[in-house]
Amino acid sequence: MTIRAGSGGFTLIELVTVIVILAVVGLGMVNFTRLGTRVFVDVTQRDQLLSDSRFLVERLNREIRTALPNSLRVTGNSNGHCLEFMPIRWSTYYFTLPVAPDTGTEAEVAYVTALDTLVPPPYTLQVGDQAIVYPLVASDVYETSDKSVAIDSVSAPVGGKVTLTFADTASFPQGSPSQRLFVINQPVSYCALADGSVRRFSGYGVNAVQPQLQAVDGGVLMAENLVNQLSAAAGSSSDDPFRVVPATLTRSALALVRLRFGRDAEVITFNNEVHLPNAP
Repeated sequence: MTIRAGSGGFTLIELVTVIVILAVVGLGMVNFTRLGTRVFVDVTQRDQLLSDSRFLVERLNREIRTALPNSLRVTGNSNGHCLEFMPIRWSTYYFTLPVAPDTGTEAEVAYVTALDTLVPPPYTLQVGDQAIVYPLVASDVYETSDKSVAIDSVSAPVGGKVTLTFADTASFPQGSPSQRLFVINQPVSYCALADGSVRRFSGYGVNAVQPQLQAVDGGVLMAENLVNQLSAAAGSSSDDPFRVVPATLTRSALALVRLRFGRDAEVITFNNEVHLPNAP
């Protein structure tokens, strides 16, 4: 058998051609893998952004709906905007109430649980609890007002009723047209800050002038990546996160919430109109 010279190998041109083909295929596979990874990362970030923002909006909506009537107020500047409200610890109807010019030390209120011997009471007295009747403006809630009175004790339920005893002789300036009585304690604030975070503050006390809270004051981080353009005066811009529309004779008060969250080029906007169902 005759073997011709050079028939057992590859030429330089063949080797270079194979190397070029492998490089092109490898580059295509790398780009494909990179694209798939980027899509996965983008979807994961978008899902995380949507999940975090939905949690905040749902939590905020639920808390606002249980706020004391006429207790919502907004303050802020370019460093942050805060929505403050007074949560209701317990709401009920009263049967007797000391109203001026009469004075007294107690009020008889409804106990809404029928089988009071079988279930825990809906309200347990805490330090700092106040009974408030017919708050019409925020100053009735946050400033020194005779519309709120400190509660000293709560009686055991008798016949579907309990008696609230006040620390001092009390006299509410006027009663509620629907005989409503609310128990309150400490306010809550949600603040959208210039660093892109939204924080929830509580336990900072009742203040006549709404405080401008910041991250240095603590608070619980509720969300990040907020991209709202905060105006120098809260409520003066359509992009401000919080606005409050007072109640009228035909509707309850409204809390207008506009929150925009963004990451890279992705922006999610939530526009909410929260109605306060309670009436004083």
